[in-house]
Amino acid sequence: MKLQKSSVKTFVLAALASLSLTASAAPISAPAASTQGAGLIGQNYVGAEFTYVRFNKQAVGAPKLAQDYGFFFNQALCANMDLGLSYDYTRLGASGVNVRDYTANLDLTAHTKLAWGKPFVTGTVGWEWIKTRSYNENGFAYALGTGVEFQAGTEVSVAPFVSYKDTPRVNVVERSWNYGVRTNYRVNKEWSTTVTVAINNDKDMSYGIGLNYHF
Repeated sequence: MKLQKSSVKTFVLAALASLSLTASAAPISAPAASTQGAGLIGQNYVGAEFTYVRFNKQAVGAPKLAQDYGFFFNQALCANMDLGLSYDYTRLGASGVNVRDYTANLDLTAHTKLAWGKPFVTGTVGWEWIKTRSYNENGFAYALGTGVEFQAGTEVSVAPFVSYKDTPRVNVVERSWNYGVRTNYRVNKEWSTTVTVAINNDKDMSYGIGLNYHF
């Protein structure tokens, strides 16, 4: 799906404005070990997530389902900035052809804690590989996202988000908008579980469940 340049420009400018407000909302201080909280923003943790994707397109030969396996690391660099590393492996089948998608990402998340929630902005850069038996393509990928993490209790957080992703040199991967909600439940000091539901601009649905270890 091709997007108008104006819509992308508006989103980028809005996200950058949010980023500047977030960065100036509170002073930067030295990083500290994770304190127990219901959310994931500002926490030190490693995690894994399985995501089931159901495609909306029903064209002959088009894939209907995909499975994604994600692994990630998050480190609070300071009071208002997180560093993230992630690796995703996605597999799907189309017209009898098995497709494999590999993505490695690095991201920075700026955030601030307010009385009503924790707004955040994430910038991501990475590399994506698409492989089949007879086809191999790879290229630079980037994404920009924003959202708010709300505390729904001492053990539960809910974070609605929106993001834009593009892989300019990988022709088979279209630029996309994603809209979703991530819910996190803190089981105890070390462990939490995550459930994520999202939809993109092609109305493809994804359902993810994850486990996180906090340190």
